[in-house]
Order: sequence, then C-alpha cells, then structure tokens
Amino acid sequence: MRSLTNMNQEKISSLRFSVIKSLFSISFKEILHSRLFFIYILTFSLLALGFGYAGVKQGLYGYKGFGKFMATLINISIILVPLFSILPSSLSIAGARENLSFEYIFSFPLSRSEYFCSNFLSSFVANIIPPTIVFPLVSLFIRPSSEDFLNFIIILVFILALSFVFVSLGILISSFAPSKSSAIALAIVLWFIFTIGGEIGILGVIQTSNLPNFIFFLFVFLNPTEIFRVSTISLFSQSLDILGPFGMYIYSILGKWLIPFSFFAMIFIGFSILSLSFFIFKFKSFKM
Repeated sequence: MRSLTNMNQEKISSLRFSVIKSLFSISFKEILHSRLFFIYILTFSLLALGFGYAGVKQGLYGYKGFGKFMATLINISIILVPLFSILPSSLSIAGARENLSFEYIFSFPLSRSEYFCSNFLSSFVANIIPPTIVFPLVSLFIRPSSEDFLNFIIILVFILALSFVFVSLGILISSFAPSKSSAIALAIVLWFIFTIGGEIGILGVIQTSNLPNFIFFLFVFLNPTEIFRVSTISLFSQSLDILGPFGMYIYSILGKWLIPFSFFAMIFIGFSILSLSFFIFKFKSFKM
C-alpha cells in the first residue's frame, strides 16, 4: 500500500484559503451535528445559566455575590472546557484515518497544511461557541457592575485561551494516534492529569513546605488549567493570599503583570503544542 507522502498534496507549496474555507465548512458542520458538541453546549448552558438564575433568585448581588458565582463558573469551566476541547479534536484526524476517508480526501489537489489548518480551525471555532454564547446570557441574569463586567470579560478570554490549548493538544494526539479508541483514551488521561492530577500536585507541593518556591511556580505555569485557575482567582484575591505563601510568592514575582503573563503563557503553550502537531502531521508517513 502506498504512503500519503507521495500523494498530490505534497506538490502544493502554498496555502489556499479557498480550500481551507471549503474543508472548514465541511468539518465544522460535522462537529455541530456531533453528540459531543450537543452534550457540551447543553451541559455548559444548563450549569452556567442555572447557577446564574439561582443566584438572582436567592438575592445574590454586589461584589461578594458576583465573586461566589464566578468562582462556581470558573470551577465548571476548568472541568468542562478542557474535556470537550480535547475529546473532539483528538478524533479529527485519527477518525478520518480509521474510517479510510484519508486516501479519498487526499486524492484531491490539497496539501496537508490546508487539511491541518481546516481541522484545527473547525475544532477551535466549534469549541468556543458555547462559552461565547452562554456568557452574554449569564450577564443578563447577574447584571454585573462595570468593574465586575471587566472581570467577566477577562474570564471569558481566559476560557477561550484554555480551549485553544486543549484543542491544540487534541490535534497533537490525533496526529499520531493509530486509532480513535487510542486517541480517546490518551485524551482522557491527559485531561485527568492536567485538571484533577494538576490540582492534587499543587496541593502536594503546598503541603511539602521544604520544596523551593520556584517548584510551585513551575507546577502552575506549565499546566494550562492551573494558569487559568490562578489568573482568574487573582481577579478576586489580587495578592493570591488564598493560596498561602506560594500564592504570595507568585504575586511577589509578577505583581500587576500576572494577568498578561498568564495569558501569553497559555498562548505560548498552545502555539508550541500546535506547532509540534503540525510538524508531526506534515512529515509523518501515514500507511493506508
């Protein structure tokens, strides 16, 4: 059987946005009609809107009430956004390889770069739809003040950045996973490590007082979910004293630059993973 390295797409040297647009449209529609997307938007909407409505009914208002609600929404996002970002994207390329549509797709004059870009863009755009729709709806319930609304927007931006990182991670998995089942298994393992395992690791570092402070710093800023957690917590506890001496150590280093540093750290991690994914997909020989 021939390898995809000799197919027509290798003869194409430049990206054609018309091709990317066509592939994006096809892939995007498939994602929108998938069960995972339906479960994601339904779960995220019900939880976010439900807690927002409950807060209004219980008379929560002002900074304290807003902080409690946003803390709940942050915890929801830490679990749901990485899970529903990494799972569908991990199936994008691996699924096409397993159902034997790969050779048919590349019988057309398109490059691997065009196929890769369309898959990433469709996965990312689909995954940011639920938070970008739900957050404005939630704001109608809680009616935040101007200061709270700014924090609201910052949290939404960090959610989009978190989705970017985990979609990139899912694309990386899909680039080398031999089957859909192995892609799903690896995606779930990595999701657990970065979310549940990351928090356990942070607590372990905090409890082990003899470790240097920079170890805690590395634990936080090498894990996108912990970057998200710390940066959003800083909106309501600026000095990070809620995290104890290690939190105050981070604040002593970054201070007012914590939010921009955290955002660019997440973008850097996402682009690094995405670049590695592209390199693997571009040069790997896929046997059909």
